[in-house]
Order: sequence, then structure tokens, then C-alpha cells
Amino acid sequence: MSQRRDRWDRRDRRDWRDRGDRRDRNRATALFIVFVAISVAAGLVTLLSDEPGAATGAVTKGSGLQNSNEVPALGWGGETLLEPEDMLEDLEYLSSVVRQVHPAMSGRSLQGRAAAEEFAARVEAAKVELSEPLPSWRFFALVSAVMVSLGDAHTCVWLPGTAGVLPVQLTWAEDGVVVSGVFDPDLLVRPGDELVTLGGRTPQQLLEELCAWVPHGNLYWVKALAGRYLASPLVLKGLGLVSARGHAGAAPGCEVEEASGREEVVQREEIVQMVVRRAADAAGNGGVLAVDVPIWDELTVTGIVSGTDPATGRGADSPAAEAGVKPGDRVLAADGATVHSADDLARAVQRCGQEGRALALEVLRRGERLEFSIRPMPRFAQGPGRTGSTETAYVIGVTLGGVPVSGERERPWFGWTVDGSAGFGLFWLDECSNTREYRRAVDEFFAAVRKDGVERVAVDLRRNGGGDSMVAGAFLKYLPYTYGDLRAPSRSTRRSPQLARQRGPWLRLLTWLGETFFNGRWLPHPIQPRARASELFRGEVYVLTSWHSFSAAVDFAAILQDNRLARVIGAPTGGTPTEYGDTLSFSMPNTGWRFSVSTTWFVRPDPARDPADALYPDIHIPTTVQDIREGRDPVLEWLRSRSPQALSVTAP
Repeated sequence: MSQRRDRWDRRDRRDWRDRGDRRDRNRATALFIVFVAISVAAGLVTLLSDEPGAATGAVTKGSGLQNSNEVPALGWGGETLLEPEDMLEDLEYLSSVVRQVHPAMSGRSLQGRAAAEEFAARVEAAKVELSEPLPSWRFFALVSAVMVSLGDAHTCVWLPGTAGVLPVQLTWAEDGVVVSGVFDPDLLVRPGDELVTLGGRTPQQLLEELCAWVPHGNLYWVKALAGRYLASPLVLKGLGLVSARGHAGAAPGCEVEEASGREEVVQREEIVQMVVRRAADAAGNGGVLAVDVPIWDELTVTGIVSGTDPATGRGADSPAAEAGVKPGDRVLAADGATVHSADDLARAVQRCGQEGRALALEVLRRGERLEFSIRPMPRFAQGPGRTGSTETAYVIGVTLGGVPVSGERERPWFGWTVDGSAGFGLFWLDECSNTREYRRAVDEFFAAVRKDGVERVAVDLRRNGGGDSMVAGAFLKYLPYTYGDLRAPSRSTRRSPQLARQRGPWLRLLTWLGETFFNGRWLPHPIQPRARASELFRGEVYVLTSWHSFSAAVDFAAILQDNRLARVIGAPTGGTPTEYGDTLSFSMPNTGWRFSVSTTWFVRPDPARDPADALYPDIHIPTTVQDIREGRDPVLEWLRSRSPQALSVTAP
């Protein structure tokens, strides 16, 4: 009897285990089905939404500065007068959107409440000044100051277009400011000159004043954008850097004066006084030089050849220089068609390059029309590696208005090179777009690294202004971390009617599911793709950063640094590792100016490292004025000069 009872007990226990196993399998199956459904819905949202990265998994954080080309230019130097009622309506619209959308305005944190109070105070202070018509540059200064109060570089008013531009490009370095481009060949200023004053202000004074114009989370981001802001007459006038000189001749900004009983057209040419220091040349010529730099019509800048650079890595001269093109030539036509912009010339260069024929280029030089026959050359034909191009880009080696003319951008937004003899591989990523082509390039990069036995790799994010934060996954695939131990950034989104309209109603559900079940993490670790164990890279990994590294690029670097998977080298980032982001964009009703507002609070993988106003490198390698003058890259030089034995394999 007891044996029978034991048999029944064992059978009951077995049945109970079987039922439990079935319940576990059913539960796992149900969870898998739910996850697949969520993934499909997320994919549909991504496809149907107005902006990329709208789904929970794909986080598009946006960039901190946009140039608005969708609205008319503001007139010569931003002198367009705006009516008080129009400015007030624009300001109230901006204020209303920020209060409804920005996470700081929810009042859930002490920091957010302080930012909200400062924002409200700035809005009221701006309203006081809107009692009379103001020039557009003054109103832009007011709304910029309102946005700066949030301490959020993503929430900003886009820099509007104007009818003029300063034909000198300035770049901030660790130890000063250097002239990195000159678009007017008649100017006495040269690339490599060090800025002493601009409009009577020292670089330090300029930086302090720009802090009221540039929304930022740290001073490095202001330095990164300073050159772009100081090229705009809108900002130059707002800072009081512009003066005028008059001479005969009709041009933008001219006035009609009556002298001796007759009318005379007198041009009020707007200038910015610049003092530079020039390094002594071989003959000992150098010293301090004062120059009046005129504000140019933007079309004038675009049409002037400002440089003839090799651009192809083949020889000392560019194809254009070998043909006889010189800086200062005004481009009139290319391949039989009139050139109105740098894009027109780039398309002609690309077309002739693809068809294997010479480009007919017509220029104007001191009143004389000249024609040249130039053979376009491949931009990235030299050296091993791969770029993000889907086709070969052709160049003739000229810069037009400071912009390299190419069938593609100066360089594709991603690419790589592997030097087996030096045991070093470099992957550059200039924007965060998680495309199939990008992920395939990462696979090919690590395949080449394995093939050549490379022991050191680096990912260069120094030009990367952000985008989709999921790009880090392609690299994590090849790094030796343990499932469950990898710390990922977290996020918390403030839901609003504007978010639902721009991203779709399903986003609210997907965001809630992601924040509830995945603790705000962007991607559950078990579904992160992994390479086979034999394909994992176990050598030294470096991340290159600069003041221009921002938003999702900072997330990329923070994931690797906080998980001790890589060393960060270079300069501190312009973005902060814990910050607001994932922006929505809007237009003011009257000026049409575009502005962006953050919707999400992002926290770095290792919050114990906060508070931090930037992602600081493990090894700081500054770029100096002399580096820029001589075209040196001190970060890459440092990497290539280190033998594997000289570097510690263990990340800090």
C-alpha cells in the first residue's frame, strides 16, 4: 500500500513539475510574443513618424546648433525691424512650448524647479524690452538669453540666415584662437594668424559674452560653436563688434545723402576690426597686424576660390592648381553651366569624374575670363580601408567660400583604415546614424583588424555632433563584456501633446513600456547582438573626443568609459554625459525662426561619476594654435607613436 502511495506521490510530483515547466514555457512564450509585438510596433512608429528614431529603442537626441535655411534671410546684417506685437507673440509661443514640453518644467526635481524659475524670470525681462520695434539681431539676442537660462544645449533657437557673412573663419584652440580660413584673397589676414582682438574684445571677453547667446552645458561647447556664431553679422552686431566706414558706390547697406545740392550714393560698408599676431617666417617677418574685415555678401563668398588644396593625398598640388586655378578666382561656369553655389560646382565635378572626362571650368580673374580643363580625381583613392561612400567621390582640390568642393562632403560621415604594420586601426564616425551600411562597415573593420593582427583600435568621435544613440551597439558587439554586467544609459521622457503629434500616439505606449519593463534602458541586454567569442576584440580600445563631440556621441563614449571598455583620449566633450535631449522642433509664428526643445532626461551608465559638466578624457591631449597652424593632429600622433608595450591593456 505504501509502495503504491509512493508511486502516486512520485507521479504527482512529476506532473506538478511538468505543469510548472509548461507554465514557465508558456510565460516565456507570452513574454516573447509581447516583445515581438512591441518591436513590430516600434518599427512601424519609426517608419511612420515625422522624425527618425521616434521609437523607444532608437533615441535621436538631436544636435545643439542648427542653421535655419527654411526662412528668408534677415536682410543685411540682421537689421530688419520687427514689430512689438509680432515679437511678443513669438516669445509667448516659445515660452508656452517650453513649459509644456521640457522635462525641467515638470517641477519634479529641485534642479528643474530652479531652471523653471530662471526661465520665467528671463521671459518677463525680455517682454519689458518689446515695447518698441527692434532690429532682428536684438530680438534674437533676447530669445537666445531666454533659452540659455535652461542650461540645456539641445534646447535652442536655430541661428537664422542673414544676407552677409564675415569672410574669416576662427577656431578656438587650447591656448588661443587661430584664423583657420580666409575667404577674401585681398585681406591681409592669413590662415594661421592668432587672434588678439575682434572688435576690441579679447578672446576671453568674446567667450564670456557668447555664453549669453549659445545654449550650453559647459564652456567647451561655446568654444566649439564660437567660430560659427562670430561669422554671423546677426551675432556680431548683437555683441557690438561692427563699425562702419563710408565710400562712394551702391551696395547693400548704402544710403542716399544730399551734398552740394545733389544726391550722392554713399555705401556704409560694415566692418569688424581685427588684430592678429603673425608668427615670424623664415625671413623674420611677423608681429601684430590690425585689419578692417568687411562683412561680405554671402554669394560673394560662395563664388570665390579660397584655396587650392591637394585633397586627394596624391602629390603636392591639386588638379585645379596644376591647371592654373588660383585663390581669388571667381568661378563663373563649370561643364558648360553657370555656377550659382558650391553645390553646383560639386555636381559638375562628380559628373565629369564618373564619366571619365575633364571638367571645363570658367573663372574671372581681375576682369579677365579664363578657361581651364581639369581632370577630377577620386577623393579617397589612397590607402587601405573603407569610407561611408556608396560611390567614389571626385574632387578637383578647391575650396569655395571655405567649403571643400567634392562630389561628397569633405569626408564621408564614417569610414575606417587599418595599418597592420603599426598594429593600429581607426574608425571615424562623424554623425550618429545607425544605418545598415554603418553596421556593415563596423563588421568589416573588425574583420580587417583580426586579419592583420591589430592590437589597438580607436573610434574617432571628434567631429560627431550626435544623432541616434543606438550606434554604440555595433561596437559593443565586438567587445568582451558580460551579459547583465553592462551598464547602459537610462532615460525618462516627459509626455506632452506636442510629443504625441510629432511622434505619433503609439510612442506614449512604447515609452511607458520601455521605462516600466526595461528601467528606462534603451535596449535590453539579451537582445543586443554579439559576435562569436573568437571574433571578440581583446586588445586596447580608445575613444577620441573633442569639444565638438556632442549628444549621442557623448553617450557612445560614456558607455565605453563607464563600463571600462575603453580609454577616452583628446579633449573634454561639448556635451554632458547626463543631460536633456531627444528634441522636438518648432517654428515661431511671425519670424519663422526654428527652435528645438528637449523632451527627455538622459542619465549616464555610471551615475556615480556625476555631477560632471563634460565627459573628461582619461588622457588629455590638447590641440594648440601651433598644431592648427602646422596641420598636425596631436591625438593621432600620440596614438601612433605608442607601441603596444607602452600602453596598459587595462582601461581605467
